[in-house]
This record gives sequence, C-alpha cells and structure tokens, in this order.
Amino acid sequence: MDNRSLSDDGFLESIAQGQFSRGDTDHNWHLRLAWIHLKRAPWPIALAEVVSTLRANQHIMSLNERYHHTITVATLRIMSQRLKEQSNSDFADFERQNADLVANLAGVLAEHYKPETLDSPAARRTFVSPDKKPL
Repeated sequence: MDNRSLSDDGFLESIAQGQFSRGDTDHNWHLRLAWIHLKRAPWPIALAEVVSTLRANQHIMSLNERYHHTITVATLRIMSQRLKEQSNSDFADFERQNADLVANLAGVLAEHYKPETLDSPAARRTFVSPDKKPL
C-alpha cells in the first residue's frame, strides 16, 4: 500500500486496521509515523505513541532487525528539535527540509553515537544516552 496517497488520519487508521504489509514499512513509513505524532502531541506523548505502534507492528516491519529503542528515541528527539525550528506544511515538506534524516539516518546518528554503542543489546532494549555528542 502506498502510504503517500493517504491523509495523516488515513495513514494512522490503516496502521490500526492492519492494512500495511511487510513491504510497505520502509524508512519513510517510520519517519512519517513519527512526524504525525510529533505534530499532534508533545514530545513524551508522541514518543509513547510511536513506540507503542512500532512494538505492536513488529511483524510487518521490513527491517531485518527487531525494534531498536535507542534509535527510535534518538530519531524522534532529533525530529522534535527540528520541528521546533521548521515550518512543515506536510510530511513531503518535512522530507525536503530534512534530507539527511531521509537518506542517511545512520550518518546523523553516528554524529551522536559510537557504532558499538548502537549495536549493543542494551541500546536495543532501552534508551542509551549518546556517547559522542548530545542529542
């Protein structure tokens, strides 16, 4: 299913109804999920909603790895900070203004984390603070 043709409400409803398949949940799907929640709710509530949705839908995620809590929290924190500084009319506008998050999230996170930190089992299960540069 092409999530770009859906409204934000339609996107969230499609997730709730289980209409996305494994091949639909690419990186931009994850970013859009985070963007919608960050636009609608304060940071801690948005984070809780995204975490809940991702954990409940691990069976459809196209990632080869299981849910990774530190990457999720760090990504949402970075997105939250950027949203405070930007005016995005829609998700496509956010993507244009944040091409680095879209094309190279690993590179953005590498500014904050050593590879061995993000690769650790602890970072997958819980939030691990950055060990290179604060978020």
